[in-house]
Parts: sequence; C-alpha cells; structure tokens
Amino acid sequence: MENYMLLAPEIILALVGLTILLAGLFISTNNKCILGYIASAGLIAALCLTISNIGVNETMFYGTITIDALSQFFKIVFISVSLLVTIASIKYTDGNKSADEFFTLLMFSTVGMMVVASANDLITLFVGFELASLSTYALAGFEKNNPKSIEAAMKYFIIGSLSSALMLFGISFVYGMTGTTSIPGIAENAGALAASPIGLIAVVMLIAGFGFKMALVPFHMWAPDTYQGAPTVISALLAAG
Repeated sequence: MENYMLLAPEIILALVGLTILLAGLFISTNNKCILGYIASAGLIAALCLTISNIGVNETMFYGTITIDALSQFFKIVFISVSLLVTIASIKYTDGNKSADEFFTLLMFSTVGMMVVASANDLITLFVGFELASLSTYALAGFEKNNPKSIEAAMKYFIIGSLSSALMLFGISFVYGMTGTTSIPGIAENAGALAASPIGLIAVVMLIAGFGFKMALVPFHMWAPDTYQGAPTVISALLAAG
C-alpha cells in the first residue's frame, strides 16, 4: 500500500495554492499581502516535512515516483528558493489586485519542480516540467502593462512549447524502441538506443527538449530576454529553479 504521507509536501503546497486562490476572492486589494504570509507558512511546513523524509528510500505509483535522499535534497533547494522568492514578493505584490494569482502560480510552479525531482519515469518528468513551466509562463508576464514583461512571457512560452514538442517526440521514440518510459528500464536498453539511428534521434530530441527547459548551452537563447523582462523575483526563481 502506498504511503501518501511521503507526498505530503506536494499536497500541502497544492492545497495552499488553491486556498490562496479562493481567499483572494474575499480579501480586499489592500490586504492581499496576507496571502504572501500564507504561502510562506505553507512552504515552511513543506520544507519541514521534506527534511523529515531525508532517510526514506521508496518508490511509489508503480515506480514512477522515487523518494530518496537525492530527490529530497533537490526538493529542499526548490522549496527554499521559492520561500525566499515568496518573502521578497510580499512587498512586490503589495496593493496589486492580482496578488492571489501570483502566489497561487508560485505554489504550483514549486510543486512542478518537486515532481521533477522525484520523477523516475519520462512521463512523470514531462508532467512535472509542464506544471512548472505553465506557471512560470504566466509569472514572467505578470506585469501586464510592461511591454518587456509581455515580450519575455511570449518568448518563454514559444520556446517552451517547442521544447515540449521535442520532448514528447523523443519520449514517443524511446517508448517505441524500448517498450517503457521508466528511466531504469530505458537505462537497461541503452545499447539498443545507441545502435539505432531512431534511438540517436530520440536522444537528441530529449537532450534538446530538456536543454531548452533548463536553459543549458547552447539552448539558452531565450534566457537573457526572459530574465530581463520578467519581474526580478521571477527571474530569480527561473535562474535557481
């Protein structure tokens, strides 16, 4: 039987995000800074639970999720960065009527990063990347009256969509050749991938897709404009996450 308490940090952040979104409907614009404190409290709770899981070594959902020391380490990094960004954003969003959407998107982007950290399957990895990416697309264009912010969001969205397509093509080719999307299963069939032209194309597509998502050289051409145009706190999140 699955131990769902191991996913408590992700569940807490998802619930906090939904709570902030609903609470924003009933809180006046001048008092929406309270939502930042709620988000910070949720992140601190998730951080404490993640630290408590450091000694655990288990897989969940038929091996698609792995809870081990390495995944917990990266979760701690992602939550810590999001906590710092949230604290910095309380002043930034003060008096902004869209503060509830801002903190909700920040919570879900953090959940996406945490899913990526625990992913043991290409489909799970893709879902985690997309959850984080869709949230940060909107956050990059949060300053709707700033042309540079809108430009940053559009460039980020277009390049992100292209990288998602490359990732899906690569995953489909890998699945067609190995019969699995499990990362350990693919590793066992690495020889078959390397010996086939289609396998090499799949690997190139995956590297390009993940490279665009993570702004790795030489797939980082979108990063300078996006970091420049996005709000400073979101640029910090993108650079660290």
